[in-house]
Amino acid sequence: MSDVESVPVAARAAAILLWLVAAGWALPALWLMWWVAVRGRLPVLPYIGEPNGGPFYTAVPHDAFIILLGLSLVLGIVQVVAGVLLWDGQRSGALLQFAILPIEAAFWYGFELPIPPIFAAIRVVLVLIALPRGVERDHRRRYRRCRAVRSGSSIWTLCAAARPTNDARR
Repeated sequence: MSDVESVPVAARAAAILLWLVAAGWALPALWLMWWVAVRGRLPVLPYIGEPNGGPFYTAVPHDAFIILLGLSLVLGIVQVVAGVLLWDGQRSGALLQFAILPIEAAFWYGFELPIPPIFAAIRVVLVLIALPRGVERDHRRRYRRCRAVRSGSSIWTLCAAARPTNDARR
């Protein structure tokens, strides 16, 4: 884990936005999958209409639509992972959130979701701000503390110094 001071605020804000959108994908997905499977249609909600009722709903069979809702649940889980990595200041979180952006865009269009693209635009700007200021390469952050304890010739030696060996326990 990283120190609180070393992670840019922009990376933390981007992580929070990822978690908000992930909750929007994941929380209603199971309920909507059940509703469509049992009733054969999407529910109609006041002021909203049919949630996630975009081109995916009208263009694909109900079984395929349920699978797409399941994939949106998986997308939400991946966003949570990317948010955790970003919160910790790891570059892999930034790269993961950039990698899933095209998949998110396909789901925004297919489910006609107006709010997640706004959050994504803000998130991309925040990550671009955070990258040069402290979101480091994962391997540098991970092994820096081990190197300070004991230098060795391999990564295993570097990190083994942080854990007691069998000889030290006797």
